Amino acid sequence: MLVAADDYVRIQADPVDGAPPLTVIFSADVQSSLGAPNRYVWSLGDGERRIDPSFSYTYHGEGTYRVNLMVQFEDGSFGYADAVRITVGNPTATPAPTFTPRNTPTSTPTPTAIPTPVVTSTPTPSLTPEPPEVTPNEAPTVIPTVAALQAPVLVTNTDPAHPLTVSISSVEGTKPLAVDFAIADAGTMRIRPMAYSWDFGDNTRGEGNKPQHIYANAGTYSPVVTVKFSNDHIEILPLALITVLDGPATVVTPTQAPPEEETPIPTPTITATPTQAPTQTFTPAPTPTVIVPVPAKVDGYSVKIIPDKVRGPTPLHVRFTSETTGGVPLAWKWDFGNGHRNTVQKPAHNYGTPGTYVVQLSVQFRGPVWVEAEPVVITVG
Repeated sequence: MLVAADDYVRIQADPVDGAPPLTVIFSADVQSSLGAPNRYVWSLGDGERRIDPSFSYTYHGEGTYRVNLMVQFEDGSFGYADAVRITVGNPTATPAPTFTPRNTPTSTPTPTAIPTPVVTSTPTPSLTPEPPEVTPNEAPTVIPTVAALQAPVLVTNTDPAHPLTVSISSVEGTKPLAVDFAIADAGTMRIRPMAYSWDFGDNTRGEGNKPQHIYANAGTYSPVVTVKFSNDHIEILPLALITVLDGPATVVTPTQAPPEEETPIPTPTITATPTQAPTQTFTPAPTPTVIVPVPAKVDGYSVKIIPDKVRGPTPLHVRFTSETTGGVPLAWKWDFGNGHRNTVQKPAHNYGTPGTYVVQLSVQFRGPVWVEAEPVVITVG
């Protein structure tokens, strides 16, 4: 706790934005009547920590990172700095997926139907007049392009000791399809990636952390990346399937059968008026292994650590959970302050040695946006 009116703790960072890889020099600026701090606890916004008063750190993946600093003085009190935001690349540049017409009409458009598979529905009294059957020959010429349906995706592994995140520019398109692969995040403060090997799924291979590959033939490909870390661990990560088409793709959701099959398909919601053609609405099912980024608004996010207790005698068993606002959390990185970490949503931890421990939590939202919670102090003994 800072006791004097002119006491402060501040973060100095240079630069605060730039293209990846971005190296930032951090330093603590502290003025306190309690003297100089004897402990520095940094949260760098991507799950990484530092304990030095000044240092440099390199951000490799695009995103917005919120950096926190807490200092401890000799009397055991703490001081907190206001968070500083580090912007790497242009994380808000990727637009949300939209349907884009291939040809823009020159006159005022009238409501038309989105191109759909053959839909046959039983007439009901609520539809007056009865809408005509929609067939491919009657579909309008406005066709959503494949590029409009695609956005970069992220694929991550589940090994907290060797974290790995790969960005893929596109997972579907017409041939020839150029796909950019990139390592968005890999390794920890102590364990760093040393070499990358790519198998693009079409009997070709690549090296480096940002290869581009062109799929010349139509088909479905299963790319895999192999990363060797500094401790000689080999991490093999299967990536999202790459679908290459001969022509424009027909959008088929997991809950709907393709039009050429004879099995029944779920009846879509159809609305019609005498002057408007039927409109069909699809709700895509979630894809568990692929994260579609959306524009980041880091100021709208918050994360709070909630322990079931903050002090007690040894051994102290503490259960942790968290509250988040602003979006759906995708990943958690806990640091219990005694060299132990965890990546589950609601961990429990045993403290067997008396002392004061600073617990930190980083939460990843879509974007990717990493948001740091305010640290919590656990006193044992």
